[in-house]
Amino acid sequence: MKILRDITTTFEFDNLSKIFLSLGYLALFTIAYIIYKTPNATGYELTIYNAFPSYFFLLFILIYFMGFSIIFKGIWNRTEKIGSFVPAIILILLANGVFLSLSNLHGYWLEGRGEGDVLAHIGYMKDIIINGNIGTNNYYPMLHLIGVIIFYFANISLENISTIIYVFFSLSFPLFIYFLSSSMLNNMWERLLITSFSLTLIFSLFHLRVHPSIWSIIIVPLLLGAIQYKIWKQKRSMEFSIIILILAFLIIYMHPMTAVFLIIMLSCYAIVTNFVPKADLYTKPINTIIIIFTVFLSWYLSFIGIQRFTRNIYNSLFIESETSIASFYMDVYSTAQLSFYTTIKYLFWQYGHLIILIGISTLFIIITLRKLLLHKNNSLNNVTYMFLQISGFLTAVVFTVTYFVEFNIVRVFRFSVMISVITCGLFFIDTINIDRKRVVIAFITIMFLSSFFVFNVYSGPVKSSVNSQMTLMEHDGLKWILTHKNNMIYFVSGTNIYKNSIYFFGGQGAKKNRVKYIRATLPNHYGVDEYSSLGVAVENKIGFNESFYTIYNKHMEINYQVLPEEVWDIATRYNKEVIENDASVNIIYSNGEFENWLVQEH
Repeated sequence: MKILRDITTTFEFDNLSKIFLSLGYLALFTIAYIIYKTPNATGYELTIYNAFPSYFFLLFILIYFMGFSIIFKGIWNRTEKIGSFVPAIILILLANGVFLSLSNLHGYWLEGRGEGDVLAHIGYMKDIIINGNIGTNNYYPMLHLIGVIIFYFANISLENISTIIYVFFSLSFPLFIYFLSSSMLNNMWERLLITSFSLTLIFSLFHLRVHPSIWSIIIVPLLLGAIQYKIWKQKRSMEFSIIILILAFLIIYMHPMTAVFLIIMLSCYAIVTNFVPKADLYTKPINTIIIIFTVFLSWYLSFIGIQRFTRNIYNSLFIESETSIASFYMDVYSTAQLSFYTTIKYLFWQYGHLIILIGISTLFIIITLRKLLLHKNNSLNNVTYMFLQISGFLTAVVFTVTYFVEFNIVRVFRFSVMISVITCGLFFIDTINIDRKRVVIAFITIMFLSSFFVFNVYSGPVKSSVNSQMTLMEHDGLKWILTHKNNMIYFVSGTNIYKNSIYFFGGQGAKKNRVKYIRATLPNHYGVDEYSSLGVAVENKIGFNESFYTIYNKHMEINYQVLPEEVWDIATRYNKEVIENDASVNIIYSNGEFENWLVQEH
C-alpha cells in the first residue's frame, strides 16, 4: 500500500498540465480511430501520406506539442519529481510507436522492398529456423537471433517481427539516453532536457528499417551509461562490469562498424583525463577496449567478405579512388539539373534535421574548446562529449569522401547524430543556466524536430523518395518466379533479385540455388522509342543478347511522380502498354499488379 501511495502522490499536475494531457491522449485515440476506419492498402501506394486525411498527421504534431509542453514546463520550474514527466513521456512514446507502425497497421505486407536490407535479414532469420544454425555468411547474427527468439515465443510472421524490432529499438532509445544522462547529471530537469532530443525520430527513415548499423548504435548509450556509472560514479563496479561486457559482445555481433566506433569512443574516455583537473582519479576503460578489439578481430576477420570489404576501404583511402558518397550525390545533382529553389527544398526535407543537430553540436564544441584553450573551468561531461562529438564528425567525413558502401547521408552520420543528442542537451543546459528564458529556444528546437520528422520519416514526393512498400502481390509474384525459374536463364532487372532470393529461401538456400542475374535498369519506355523490341533494346543498351527474365510492377509506372516535376521529362519511366505488341515479351505470370516476363532473344 505504501508503494501504491508513493506512486499516486508522485503524479501531481496543475490544471494546465491536466488539460494538455487530456488533449494529447484524446488526439491519440482520434488517430487510432482514423486508422481503424481507413481501408487497408489494396496495392502499391505512391506514399503512405496520401492514405490518410490531410489533418491526420497534424494530430501527431499536436500530441508532441502537448507532451513537450508539459516536459518543458517542468524544465522551466526545475521540477525534480520524475512522476511529473512520466505521463507526457508515455504519450510521446505511444505516438511514436503508432507512427512507426503505420505501414503495418495500414496493411502493408512489408516495409522494405527492392533494396531493403530487411529482405536479407528475414532470410537469415529463416536460415536459423530451418537449419538450426546461423550459417557461414551471417556476419552479424545478433539481430537475427533476436528475431528468431520473438518468432518462437510469439508465433507471428517474420514480416510482423521486423516491425516489432524497429519499433522496439526506436522506443528504447530515449530510455537508454535517460540512463546515460543519469550517469552524468544529478538534476532531473537536465536529464529530461537531454532525453527530449532522443524522443524525436532523429534517425529519420532508418526508424523504419531492420538495420543492424542503426540498432547497434541505439544500444551504445546504454553501454556508455554503464561505463560512466562504473568509472565516474564508482558505483556497483562488479555489476556494471558484467553489463558492459554483455553489451559490448551484443554490439560486436550486431554490426562491425559500430564496434569500431565504440573502440574510438572508449579511447576518448582515456584521452579526456589529460584535459580535466583530477580526471586521472577515474579509471580508464583500457581493459574493455582490449576485449572489444580482440573479439572484433577474431570474429570479423574470419569472413572472406569482410576481408574483401576491408581491402576495398584500404584501396579507396591509399591507392585508388572508388565511388564515394560525396561524388555519388554530386553526380546525381549534376544529372538532375534541378533549379536552386528545388535543390534547397529537397536538401531541407532530406537533411534539415542534420543541419540543426550538427549546427548546435558544433556550437557546443566551439564553446567547450574555447574554455579549454583559455584554461577556464570545464566539466568532465562537456570535455568528454566534445571529444566524442569530434570523433563522430571525423568518422562521418571519412565515410563521406571514401568508399564505405554506405550511400545514405543519415546512415553515414549515425554516430555523430547519436552523440549530438547529448551535446545538444548539454549546450542548452549551459545556456539555460545562464538565462532561464532560453528554455523557450530549446522547446522551439524540439518542436521543430518533432514536426519535421512527421513528414520526413516515410517516403514520398516531399523528399523525392520512393515508397519501400512490398505488396502481397509483389511477394507472390517474386516467389513464383524464383520457384519456377529456369536456372540457366538470367534475370535483367534494377531490382536486387538475389536479395529477394535470400528473403524467400534463406541465405543458405539462395546460395545453393543461386540466381543468375544482371543488375541493370531496363531502358526508358522499354526502348520502344529507339528499337523494335525490348530484347533488342537490352542488347544495345545493356549489352546482353540472350533470353532473360524481368519483372513488371505497378510502382515502375508511377514512381517518377515522387520526383520534382521539372525532371519528369528526363526521369526513367515505363508504360506497360507499349510492349503489348512486342513479340519478344512473354508474360509468364500475372496477378493484376505484378508480372513476370520472359523476353526472348531476337
